[in-house]
Amino acid sequence: MSASWGVEKRLLERAGRAALLVDNRGTVAWANGEALRLLPELARPGADLCAKVPGFTPGGSVPMAQGGLSCERVEGGWAVFLEADGFLSAQVLDLLPAPVFWKDRAGRYRGCNHSFCELIGRTPADVLGKTVFEVNAPEAAAKYYAMDEELMTGGPDAVQRYEWETKFKDGKLRRLQFHKANICDSAGNVVGLVGTVLDITELRRLERKFSTVFSACPDIVVITEKATGRYVDVNPAYEQAAGYSREEVIGRTSLELNIWADPAERDRLVEAVAAHGRRANFEAFFRRRNGETFPAWVSMESMELDGVECMILICHDITDRKREEDLLRRTADELHRSNMELERFAYVAAHDLQEPCRTICSFAQLLERRSGDLLGEEGREYLSYMADGAQRMRDLIQGLLSYSRAGSNALRFETVELNQLASSALADLAGAIGQAGADVRVGALPTLRGDPVQLRQVLVNLIGNALKFQPPDQHPVVEVSAQHLHGFWQITVQDNGIGIAAEYAQEVFGMFRRLHGGNRYPGTGIGLALVRRVIEAHGGKVWVETKPGAGCTFRFTLPDQVS
Repeated sequence: MSASWGVEKRLLERAGRAALLVDNRGTVAWANGEALRLLPELARPGADLCAKVPGFTPGGSVPMAQGGLSCERVEGGWAVFLEADGFLSAQVLDLLPAPVFWKDRAGRYRGCNHSFCELIGRTPADVLGKTVFEVNAPEAAAKYYAMDEELMTGGPDAVQRYEWETKFKDGKLRRLQFHKANICDSAGNVVGLVGTVLDITELRRLERKFSTVFSACPDIVVITEKATGRYVDVNPAYEQAAGYSREEVIGRTSLELNIWADPAERDRLVEAVAAHGRRANFEAFFRRRNGETFPAWVSMESMELDGVECMILICHDITDRKREEDLLRRTADELHRSNMELERFAYVAAHDLQEPCRTICSFAQLLERRSGDLLGEEGREYLSYMADGAQRMRDLIQGLLSYSRAGSNALRFETVELNQLASSALADLAGAIGQAGADVRVGALPTLRGDPVQLRQVLVNLIGNALKFQPPDQHPVVEVSAQHLHGFWQITVQDNGIGIAAEYAQEVFGMFRRLHGGNRYPGTGIGLALVRRVIEAHGGKVWVETKPGAGCTFRFTLPDQVS
């Protein structure tokens, strides 16, 4: 450095603006206080100004748009004046998340920020002062060089934007998007270029994924401009359902095409999306090109596409579902009608069959009283079989009548105190309880809504079975209790009887299903079937927990509120 620079230093210290002294290679030798205060990284002695400032060469200048820098010749080098407000220092550039680089007119990298080095997997030393042929693979370098030359020969205002797929040092292919512009000196001559590069690999992957889903989706998908309602895009499912090609609808509105069977439905949907950002499962009717209408579930949501506020609408054609629902409804109505007719038939038939049974029993008893001596012992035995058979038939018919009356159509709901029903059931069973010497304990039972007559019959049947199915010479012990479980009451009837084998735990609830002969344990085999019918009609379930010789625990549930 020339000793005369002492004068320059004193003058520049009083210059009132940031100033540097650099040698003919652009290396900073000295900086005044203003430069050190405003731009410490750039003013550091030894800093390479050519690398830090895009387009700078000793003796040249950089306009305010690229930093605001000018030079004056001094002995042995240059005085460089900086405009801090417009200057983009390397320190600032390093803070940017976007990769940035700049090159001189010869195509050499003169600078880059930290994000750029991270993207390409190299250090600044690997890049600065090098050409694309020294940094990139030959094929990619040739492409970059050609694009750089095209830009820098295009004039001061030329810009570039393009995408390339490039293989990086790790062997992975990435999709990059470049944005580049020329750097000019004060005379308007192109002295280099500055650019940013973005890794859009994931963005393009998501776009391809969306495009695939958009095209392959079996549901109708439509994208419209939010402000105008004009179609931006439709998928093939739309073309098939509506009868219009994509080219026919782009730029037009659904109202122009008369797509909505009721335009007011569209207005309600748009208002809902405007208020809440989205609307799902909105049922509406649409019109095809041939005039036919069809129902659909519609979902709509706001979205932004290329900076434009849009709406995406997805429609699921529910024509088949509506047809199936209608068929199911008609089938259910027919089944209900058939069941009602069957129940009426069973009731009438059972009612009419009781009269012949009564007649057989009456005349058998009359014949035994009047002519029993003439029949002899064998005749009287046959007569007894006939009377017993007629009585069993009558009991079965009465059980069938009770079962048919226990359908859900016969329910009469009211507030029911189960403790009162249990007391009434025990009164009916008082004779059996006394004869067996039974101990029946009833705990606190709930008050709920149900049919009192039918629920009372449930308790009679369960407690009656507990008294009946006992080993010889054993005193029955029966406990009735209740427990509240998540919106339901669980009622338990537990006994110390003979129990049931596990494989029959479901069969015992079938019609006319008996596990023991009538001589030992009389009955019709309808009692538990009636219990299940009544409980299920109330919206509950019934089951048994048991094993042979260990008694039975029958449990059934009833909702807190029965509707």
